[in-house]
Amino acid sequence: MNIEEAIKAMKGGAKLTHKYLPAMGTQYLYVIDEEYVDSKGYILNKTDVESRLKANIFKFGWQKVESKQIKYESNGYKVK
Repeated sequence: MNIEEAIKAMKGGAKLTHKYLPAMGTQYLYVIDEEYVDSKGYILNKTDVESRLKANIFKFGWQKVESKQIKYESNGYKVK
């Protein structure tokens, strides 16, 4: 999805990811009460996030985060 659709989806409560978000220090973003929140639950500086999202690399390629998270036991096997 493109950035306009992504921002609208995040404002609607969706958690979205992009291949370049890890370079910003997070796996995904979402919006709570008009504030951007990262995958660790930190509220981010709205002006800073919006200025970064205007970069060409973020125009396309947004994806919804799956609601199920894969967990791994200490032996490396998936837990369902």
